[in-house]
Amino acid sequence: MSMLAWVGSAARRSGFATGAAWPFAAALVLMAAPLAAQEKPAVVIAIASLDETMADVTYATEAAGVPQFAGLVQFMSAQYTQALDRTKPAGAIVSFKDNAPTVLAFIPVKDMQQLLNLASQQLGPPEDAGNGIKRLNGPQPLYVKEAQGYAFLSNDEANVQNPPANPVAMLFGAEKKYNISVAVNLQSIPEPLRQMAAEQIKAGFEAQLQNLPEEQRAAQEQLTGNSLNQLIKMMNEAESFGLGLAIDKATKSSYIDVSMTAVSGTDLAKQFAAMNNLKTDFAGFTSRSDAAAVMSFTGKIADADKGQLHAMLGTLKAQALEQLENDTDLPSDEARAAAKEVLESLFTVIKDTVDDGVMDGGAVLSLDEGSVRFAAGMHVADGKAIQAAFEKILELAKDDPEVPEVKLNAAKHGDVVFHTMNVPIPDPDAQKALGETMQVALGTAPNAAYLTFGKGGIDLVKQAIDSSKQSSGSAAPPAQIVISLKPILEFAQKMQEQPAIAGALAALEQANGLDHISIVVKPTPNGFSYRFEVQEGVLKVIGGAVQSQMAEQGNR
Repeated sequence: MSMLAWVGSAARRSGFATGAAWPFAAALVLMAAPLAAQEKPAVVIAIASLDETMADVTYATEAAGVPQFAGLVQFMSAQYTQALDRTKPAGAIVSFKDNAPTVLAFIPVKDMQQLLNLASQQLGPPEDAGNGIKRLNGPQPLYVKEAQGYAFLSNDEANVQNPPANPVAMLFGAEKKYNISVAVNLQSIPEPLRQMAAEQIKAGFEAQLQNLPEEQRAAQEQLTGNSLNQLIKMMNEAESFGLGLAIDKATKSSYIDVSMTAVSGTDLAKQFAAMNNLKTDFAGFTSRSDAAAVMSFTGKIADADKGQLHAMLGTLKAQALEQLENDTDLPSDEARAAAKEVLESLFTVIKDTVDDGVMDGGAVLSLDEGSVRFAAGMHVADGKAIQAAFEKILELAKDDPEVPEVKLNAAKHGDVVFHTMNVPIPDPDAQKALGETMQVALGTAPNAAYLTFGKGGIDLVKQAIDSSKQSSGSAAPPAQIVISLKPILEFAQKMQEQPAIAGALAALEQANGLDHISIVVKPTPNGFSYRFEVQEGVLKVIGGAVQSQMAEQGNR
C-alpha cells in the first residue's frame, strides 16, 4: 500500500510527462489475462476526471495566452467523451497470474450503449455473454460490464462477474493529486520476469561491447560493468516506482514527480537512507535571488560504494595515462613524465575525496549588467594538492605561446587563494557577452576548490563564500537546479534584439516572478523523489514568444 500511495503522490499534477505517461498507461491497459487476487497489484494507473483535467488544460492554455487551444481540445474530444461521466476518475489495476500480466480497468459512464456503439466501430458489434456482460472481439477478447456507474473491462470474463463496489478506492487517492499517475510495485512483478529483463539488459550490454575495438573493450567493460550491476541490483531490491503528471492552478505550475523506494533492510535502502539529513557548506551559491541559474549537490558516499568508485577511477586513470604515453604533442620524455605526475596527483585528490565520503558543492550563473559571471565551488580532500598540480601544469606549458599568462596568488579571501588568467575571446559574438578577454580564476583552500570566470567573477565567488560561511552546515537537498527565465531573456535581448524575445519578456511581466524551471531531489522514507517543475511564467513566455513570431510573420 505504501507504494500505491506513493504513486498517487507521483502522478496527478505534472504537465511534463504527458507524452510519456499516456502511451505507457495505454499499453498497460491493453495487456491482458485474468486479474490475480494480490495484496499489492503490480501497477496502478489513476486518471483524474475529465472535468478536472479539462479545467487544468484550460488554465494552462490561458496562462500561455492561447485559450483557443482548450476549445479545440474540447471540440476534438467531444465525440469520444459524450458517453462518459465527466465528473468521476478512471483507473486500471495490473497484476500477474502465472507470470502473465492481467488487467482490470474501469471507466465512468453515463450512457453504456453509446460507449459500446463507439467501441464496435473498431472491434465489431458486442456479443451478449450473460449476466450483463458484453464481449468485444478485438485482437484479444475483451469483456465489459456496467456497474456502480462504471464500465469495467477485462480480457477475462471472471474479472467482471462481480466488479468491486468502490473501484476508486483502489487508486488510494492518486486521482485527487495528479492528472495521471502510474505506480509500479516492482516486487509484485514475478521474479522470473525480473530476471528475464535483467538478462536482456545484460545481453544488450555485452553486444555493445562486442562492437568496440579490442583495445577499448576491457576498459569500457570495467567502467560500465559496475553501473550494470547497480541497475540489476536496483531491479531486485527496489520496492516501488512512481510517475506523476500535474497541471496545478493552485501553485501556478506544472510538474512531473518521479519517485522510487527500496525494500526495507536492503543495501539499496541503506543507500537511499544516506540522502537524509544532509548538510552543506556551499549554500551561498544557491542563495542569490537574482541569479540566472543556481545548482547544488550534497551527499554521502557509502563505504560499500567507495570500492566501486576506486575501481572506476583506476580505469579512467589508466586510460588517461595511456593517452599521455601516445601524445605526440609532448615535446620530450621529461615533459611526458611531468604530465603523468600531474595526472597522478589529480587522481589522488579525487580518490582521497571519495575516501572522505563527502560530496558537497554548488554553482551560480549571473547575467546582471549585461555580462556573464559564473562561480562554482566544491569540497575536496586536499586543496593544496590541486594548487600544486596546477602550478606543475603551468610549468609544463610555460613555453607554449598560446597559453595565457597566469598570475599566481593574485588574490586571497580568507583561506582561499586565487590564481588568475585572462583568456582572449576571438569570436565577435562571444565578445558581446564575455568581452575581448575573459578573466578565469582558480581558487584553492585546505578542503575546497573554486572556479570562476567572467568580469567580476572573483567578486561573485567571494560573495558566495561569505554567504556559505554564514549558513555553514545548513540543511540541503541531495541535488537541485533552478533556472530563472527573466534574467536570461533580458540578457539575450541585450545581446541581440528580437521580437520573439521582446514578446516573451512582455508576457513575463504578468507572471509576478513565477519564471522558474527547477529540478529538486528530496529524500523519502526508504527512497527518494524528484520533481521537475515549470512555473506559470514559463508558459507565458512560450505563448508570448509564439504570438510575437506569428505576428512578425503576418506583417511580412
